[in-house]
Amino acid sequence: MFGHFQIRVNGWSMWPFIRPNDTLTVSRDLGAPYFGKVVGFFNGNQFIAHRVVKVSEERSKTYFYFQGDLYPFKLNRVEQQDIVGTVTSIHNRGKRINLWFSSPWCVFPFFISLPTRGIWHLHGFLSRFKKVF
Repeated sequence: MFGHFQIRVNGWSMWPFIRPNDTLTVSRDLGAPYFGKVVGFFNGNQFIAHRVVKVSEERSKTYFYFQGDLYPFKLNRVEQQDIVGTVTSIHNRGKRINLWFSSPWCVFPFFISLPTRGIWHLHGFLSRFKKVF
């Protein structure tokens, strides 16, 4: 399942990072999602692009938890096989915004909304770097 596709946004859940009428480029071959990455998945027949906020192992399965930047109280739990791909760029009014997921700046919109999200997100983010050092 390699390649990429584009899809037009019609919701507000990732505002201000992603806005209605933006076009997302979704790549199908960028590996496993990690904290802060914006990933696309299907909920029924609706395509959703949200940010990874938690990864967990439960009963020998890996689950990814997603939230929109604007709506921090709704959490989507998705299995890895249900993930379609990673958002690699946003096209907004003729401008292309590339997303560099190796950069700490990719989670900047997430931290803007942190006060409404709760402290456990910060703990999860910091514990990811604890393994690096």
